[in-house]
Amino acid sequence: MTAQTAVQKLTDTFADGLKYIRELNETYEMSRVLRDMERVCALCPHKRRCIEDLAAGASPEQYCPNEPTIKRLQSMKAA
Repeated sequence: MTAQTAVQKLTDTFADGLKYIRELNETYEMSRVLRDMERVCALCPHKRRCIEDLAAGASPEQYCPNEPTIKRLQSMKAA
């Protein structure tokens, strides 16, 4: 699984709060955020565990280094 695929699965896992990411993907800023999330995912020491959790439909939020970014995006959506 590539980092891009893992980030896609991660955003799908949090789909209720993050559907707008796909809508904003065309904007420069969101594109930068998604690239940074891919970079963080690619360097993550929990990649194997994350892949297994995402495949099982579980949330990796307790150990995911992208979790603060996801929470921030969710709070921006709610505002």
